[in-house]
Amino acid sequence: MIELAYTEKRLARCITYSDLINDKRLLDRKNRLAAANRTLQGINAGTLFHADLDQITIRGKSAYKCRNIEQMLATRLVSQNIRANYRIRQQNRNVIIKNLISMLKESGPYNIFRFDIESFFENIDRKELKKRLMNDGQCSRQTILLIFQLFDRLDKQSIVGLPRGLGISATLSEYVLHEFDNAIKRENDVFFYARFVDDIVLITSPDLNKSAAINLLDKNIFPGLNIHKKGKKISQHFVPRATDNNQENLKIHPFEYLGYQFSIFENNHLHDTILGIPKRRIEVDICQEKIDKLTGRVINSFTSYISTSTHSAAFALLENRIKALTGNYIINDPSTNISIKTGIYYNYHEKNITRDCPLKKLDALLRGLLFSKNHALSMKIQSKIDFTKRRKLVGYTFSSGFYKRRLHYFTNKDLKTLKEAWKK
Repeated sequence: MIELAYTEKRLARCITYSDLINDKRLLDRKNRLAAANRTLQGINAGTLFHADLDQITIRGKSAYKCRNIEQMLATRLVSQNIRANYRIRQQNRNVIIKNLISMLKESGPYNIFRFDIESFFENIDRKELKKRLMNDGQCSRQTILLIFQLFDRLDKQSIVGLPRGLGISATLSEYVLHEFDNAIKRENDVFFYARFVDDIVLITSPDLNKSAAINLLDKNIFPGLNIHKKGKKISQHFVPRATDNNQENLKIHPFEYLGYQFSIFENNHLHDTILGIPKRRIEVDICQEKIDKLTGRVINSFTSYISTSTHSAAFALLENRIKALTGNYIINDPSTNISIKTGIYYNYHEKNITRDCPLKKLDALLRGLLFSKNHALSMKIQSKIDFTKRRKLVGYTFSSGFYKRRLHYFTNKDLKTLKEAWKK
């Protein structure tokens, strides 16, 4: 058992940079220690979850957040202890994509399956989860007690499964599928397996058909969870052995996963080899769903500007939104000293297609909005932004943001303001 003690010092370390932004009083060390002390008193008295969780909406779905800082600190420390005891962590998206591409380049025949778990968080059986945590004996009595007290509050609020929005829900959901992941990876016919939250990809031997793959997942999935059996949430592709034929009309097998579209060719690459062994030709690009999302955010940025154009800071806010969409920026968390680069390049840096590039289509959209005479929205934008400022905005392009890795700098507070227009 590896447990961080439930002490004032440990709880104070659970205060994050976002907490400091949301509550300026926490900038004072005395107030942070006072919050940690109140949390510890609530843990000892068993009263932390006497207050309801607050309901919010995330991406159109019901979600919840802790009512107060005391609930947040306690659940964060519980999450840390669960991750430590079970050595679990969410898979890194970039690592998954790199390993997936490497596997797709194999010249031998294989099947590709993509699956999705139905209503993942909502369908997790809390009774079964409690039973497993108790039987495992990996966590301390205090950790188990806090989880049970949280679950009692969820029962009183008639919340099913694990509530979206809470960090502890993400941790417990990974625990729920920990054994499932290991069981699928052990199968002889499974060459590659990855899961990012509820999105699953399998590369298997040609002998494992769709029905057998579904049975394999159903047999090992946590009670209450189900795999989608039909619809756009699942896909299957048989990829035959690659040849050295480099005809232009060779069949391509496209599929999408985690924001990318992969085009898998039935021939080997002319130059990509490892120890003299040719690798299959693979092309990777941003999937259409993400392009549509970026398109919507560009349009929303301009419509938001139109409604606030009389404000003195309106154009600067619009310019920053275009910078963020077309380029890259760093997310800093001073509480952990972690810096993460994100944006059009860092989110899709495995993209390797330059012809018919969707980024050029996004650049054309931006130019059209700023200078076209054929659309009502474009004319409205031009009536609100003078020519000099429009020339400045058109200088920010998705292509240069990606290929030149153009980097901009925003504070966390700035980013929160920028993203408000993209929630529409």
